[in-house]
Amino acid sequence: RAVLVPHTYQVGDAEAYKRHELNYKESREPTSRKDHGLREDAVVLACMNRPHKVDGTSFDAWVRIVQELAHGSPAVDAQLWLYAPGSDSGNSLRTRAVARAARILPGGEEEARDRLVFAGREDRPAHLERLRHADLALDTRAYNSHTLAADYAWAGVPLCTALCDAEPRWASRVGASVTLAAARHEGARGLVAEDWEGAFAANVLRLARDGDERRRLSVALRRGRVDAPLFSARRWAQGFERA
Repeated sequence: RAVLVPHTYQVGDAEAYKRHELNYKESREPTSRKDHGLREDAVVLACMNRPHKVDGTSFDAWVRIVQELAHGSPAVDAQLWLYAPGSDSGNSLRTRAVARAARILPGGEEEARDRLVFAGREDRPAHLERLRHADLALDTRAYNSHTLAADYAWAGVPLCTALCDAEPRWASRVGASVTLAAARHEGARGLVAEDWEGAFAANVLRLARDGDERRRLSVALRRGRVDAPLFSARRWAQGFERA
């Protein structure tokens, strides 16, 4: 039979995250935005999901969000930070992404190369360390962020996602489950849109323009490392036993 557990099905291992952080600090220096090709003052919208999760419709919507931020009023410098491994297939992916974005952005290929930034493959400690440079994370529609959603939360990066009947599958509802279990803050529910079209874009645009709210959410996520259901295996086990 199906078992309904409170909060979320996923268990975040806080001790494992702490070990990765310690591993990084013992052997490497903190990175800067510049190290990753990001501008210090830009609003960085990140999607570190594997490329096969990113569909064309979602990608186009993300680029249109960047366009609205960069060319709207008030104008906000924005960059889209995507995972694309540095391999032959990854390089081809980067080329196609730039070409597709160039058809949407007013500045064409030149602007696309400026606003799209690509991240390569890293070991887990370095992957977790670099996430803190993002201002917002963008979830993938058909197959949401899973472990990555918890990674964003641990790094204090709010994840914009959606929960709607148009995507009824389990894999497309994980982002909302993890996000709501990661932070004990009333604003966290505002990260979960009612659809993947207008409401999702409106959420991203609102938060991209509201640095104070992003900071409040980031603080709540970092506090959640200690008291949020997502990062407490004991609370998860107790909930499972009661279920």
